[in-house]
Amino acid sequence: MSLISLKNITKSYSFDKNNYQILKDINLEIQQGELLSIVGPSGSGKSTLLKIIGLLDTPNSGSIKINELDCSKISENKQTILRRDFIGFIFQSYNLLPDFTALENVVIPQNIMGIPIKKAISRANELFKELKIDNKCHNYPNQLSGGEQQRVAIARSLVNKPKLILADEPTGNLDAENTNNIAKILEKISKEHRITTIVVTHDMNIAKNADKIYCLNDGKLEIQK
Repeated sequence: MSLISLKNITKSYSFDKNNYQILKDINLEIQQGELLSIVGPSGSGKSTLLKIIGLLDTPNSGSIKINELDCSKISENKQTILRRDFIGFIFQSYNLLPDFTALENVVIPQNIMGIPIKKAISRANELFKELKIDNKCHNYPNQLSGGEQQRVAIARSLVNKPKLILADEPTGNLDAENTNNIAKILEKISKEHRITTIVVTHDMNIAKNADKIYCLNDGKLEIQK
C-alpha cells in the first residue's frame, strides 16, 4: 500500500493574461520509509509539487491520497490536522522563530498538540542529542550557524513523529561541509525512523543518496534512478 499516491496532477497559473502550466499529468506512488529526491531546473515546479504533496497548495486537477485518505474530499480543517499530525516540513530558510531558543522552537509544536511540557522538553532533548546539537538548546537562532539552525529545523520536523518529511532545498543556504552533514542526517532519519522523506534539491550530491531520484522538467516527472 502506498503512503502517498498522486494521480494525474496538473497545476497552472495565470499571469499577465497568460496561462502557464507548471505540472502536467503527474503520477507518483511513494512507499512507507522511502527516501526520494526530486531534481530539475529552477522554476520547473519542484516546490509547487512539494506544496501539493504537503497540502499547502491544491492542484487544478487530479487527486492526492495520503495513507489511503483522498485529500480532495476532506475539509480544510481536516487537512490542517493531517498536516500537523502526519507531515514534517524542512525549509531552505529554516523558518525558526527568532525570539525563541532552539529548545523552545522544538517544544512549541508539541505544545500545539497538547503534549505536557516535561514530556515535550524530554522529546526535544532526545532529538538534540541525536542531531548532535544538545549543547545549543538554549541558544537563539541568531547565535547558531546555518548548519546548526537547519539541525534545529530538522528536530522540529521530527518532534511530533510524522510519517512524512518534506524538505524543500534544505541545504540551499549551506556550505559544502554542512550540506554533506545534513544529507547524511536526512538519510539516517529516513532509514532509522522509517519516515518517508522527499527532498527537493538542485544538488545532485544530495539527490544521489536517495532510494529513487525523479527529474521534473517541462511539467513532466520522470524517474532517473
